[in-house]
Amino acid sequence: IADRAGFEIWFVNLVCAIIFVVGLFSFARRQPGPRLTIAAAVPFLVIVVAMSATRQALAIGFVFLAIVALQDNRLWRAGFWVFLASLFHASSILMLGFAALSYTRNRFQSVLLVLLLAFPAYYLLSSNLETYVDRYSGAEIQSAGASIRVAMNFVPAVLYLFFSSRFPDSEHMRSFWRNLCWLALACVPLLLLLPSSTAVDRLALYAIPLQMYVLGRLPIADDPALRAYSSWALAIVGYLALV
Repeated sequence: IADRAGFEIWFVNLVCAIIFVVGLFSFARRQPGPRLTIAAAVPFLVIVVAMSATRQALAIGFVFLAIVALQDNRLWRAGFWVFLASLFHASSILMLGFAALSYTRNRFQSVLLVLLLAFPAYYLLSSNLETYVDRYSGAEIQSAGASIRVAMNFVPAVLYLFFSSRFPDSEHMRSFWRNLCWLALACVPLLLLLPSSTAVDRLALYAIPLQMYVLGRLPIADDPALRAYSSWALAIVGYLALV
């Protein structure tokens, strides 16, 4: 559209940046510490992803809007945002599964839901599946620092799983964040088993909201009276600056 209208690539980047930032800020504003939440996104999500992987960053912007819809208990709206995300990067269809699984009540429902979601996922990914297999089945494509970025998801995942009771939220959102925790943890053995670290690195991008959620709430989770907020926040900002 930009090309036909006579605009150059700056216009495409501007529109993508607006959508990404709207999603990011919409998510951050729903957190008790929005500034700390945004700070947690800066070292990797904003600087590395949004300033280079344009299509996936745009998709993640829509994913943030989907998470906000989930917080409002609007599953259909969340599904719509994930559908828009998948139009720009098919891998984001994975988030539809996480969103839907957060509402299942037993293993039978979970298995049935996975089977139902497998059909639209295959439809969206089938055209690119051969390309993905060729690209990531060998060791030629590697991402420098992938292990560090996987570790950045690993630590918040462990913190959430051990201290989930200190993160007040609805039951379906607790389930959603637990599912993202398992994705973050699964990336560790995948990084060791798969020949291409880039494949794992791209998959781990969808667990980044977990970093923002946990680090943005960690001071409050530790001390509901907020007596230790300043020291915790300073420590987290120092960690992010180090990254």
